[in-house]
Amino acid sequence: PIAEGIITAHGGRISVQSAPHAGTTFFIDFPLAGPTVEPEAPPAIPCQGRGELVVLAAPEPYVRGMLALALESLGYRVVQAGDEAAVRDLVAQHAGAIALLLVGTGLAPNGGPACLAELRARGVRTPAIAMTDAEDSRRPPDVYTRLLRKPFDVPTLGWAVAAALGGVKAGEAAHA
Repeated sequence: PIAEGIITAHGGRISVQSAPHAGTTFFIDFPLAGPTVEPEAPPAIPCQGRGELVVLAAPEPYVRGMLALALESLGYRVVQAGDEAAVRDLVAQHAGAIALLLVGTGLAPNGGPACLAELRARGVRTPAIAMTDAEDSRRPPDVYTRLLRKPFDVPTLGWAVAAALGGVKAGEAAHA
């Protein structure tokens, strides 16, 4: 179930072919990735954090766990939320201490963009990264939010987080 969940969450399919005394073969298919707006070639060693607090919001526990490990390995502190209510609770609990909101688009009940819009309406101006699917063509919802298209690797995540924490607004020049 875990592998299948990861595969289907990224638009893929898994199937199996098995025959007695002949072995078992698993087939995994993923869609081709579309064009992205990510850095062309981030250096192999991502930027390192200095203990900044990141609210990580994603509905799938295994994805959240892997992202939390990646962020912690990059030097960030992480608190996790699985839905919009948990994000609101963490933002209230850690008001003023949060450096970044890292939000998946699939958050229940209304989605990551709606969650960010609600926080912005409440005056929360914390920088944010919205993790979106590769084929998602939407623009960032506000000047405090950047998009990070899936799939991405740890160096790309590190550079995206560092750029978001650098204070460059999404509407400003990318290489400011």
